[in-house]
Order: sequence, then C-alpha cells, then structure tokens
Amino acid sequence: TPDYWIAICTYSSWWIFHWDYNYFRWYDYEGIERSRGGVWFPDWHEHIVIDYDELDSVYDSSESRTLRWILKNVYTQMVVYVGFNQSAYDSPSEALNAGELSLLLCMNFDQMNTSFNAWNLIGALLFFQMPNVHPAINALIAIPIWVMIAYLTYVLILKAIPCVGG
Repeated sequence: TPDYWIAICTYSSWWIFHWDYNYFRWYDYEGIERSRGGVWFPDWHEHIVIDYDELDSVYDSSESRTLRWILKNVYTQMVVYVGFNQSAYDSPSEALNAGELSLLLCMNFDQMNTSFNAWNLIGALLFFQMPNVHPAINALIAIPIWVMIAYLTYVLILKAIPCVGG
C-alpha cells in the first residue's frame, strides 16, 4: 500500500526562492509524539510527517472520539483540531481521502515570544543575529557600532590614565 501522510511547515520566501523549512512535529492529546521523519522530496530536505494510520489510531484510542493535536517547530507551536462527518466516515483517513476532513489551526500570540525588548535588539544587532535581515545589511549596521564602541573605550582609557598616576 502506498504511504499517505500530512506535512505542515513554516518557511521563508522571497519571490520564487524558498528556504528555512521548519516542519512541525505532531503530538497527540497525551503529549506523545506521533510524527516521523525521513520523507524526502526532490527539493532536497527531509520532511516530518504524520501518517494517516497514526490519525486513525489516535482517533480510535480517544474516548471522546475527537482529534486534538499540538504541533511544534523551532519557531512556534499551535493546537490543531481535526474534524469530519463522523456519521458518513468511520475514520479520519477516509474523510481525508474523500476531501471532507477539516483542520482548525489555533495559534496564541503571546507577548514574550513575539516581541523584542531594547536589550534583545541591541544584542541581536551587535552579534549579527537580527532575524529576517540579510547578513550583509546586518554587518553594515553592526560594524560601525563596534567601531564606535572601540573608539569610546580607547578615549575613556586615555582620559582615565592621568587620574590613576601619582
């Protein structure tokens, strides 16, 4: 039988270029990871997927016959509710094959994970780690700041030397 699976990811893109693929790992309602890796496409990166069989097994083992998943990757996490007409289909995979499966993606944006404070911004600038900024532009901003810091340190040391002498 062929392999059937679902993959959800985040990625960065510009025009026709896509990079920084980060696939979500799938955790069931008990917190057990049900996803697997190892699926390769011609775009040369590994996918993390959930198999149709895993959807069915979690649905069958659920007492309330509901599917609630927690999806996590390196940037964010979200809760996913899977729904389908339970009177027309016996399993989620049947509904998915018929095109009748619905996903509700629930994201909560909290302030700590989605914002920069002043110290984070300065640190990211000085250590060339600004997100979504090209490294050359990041260097054009950070190198003059480092030069100014070195010059100010030099001047302060020169000004402090006469105060130290006896």
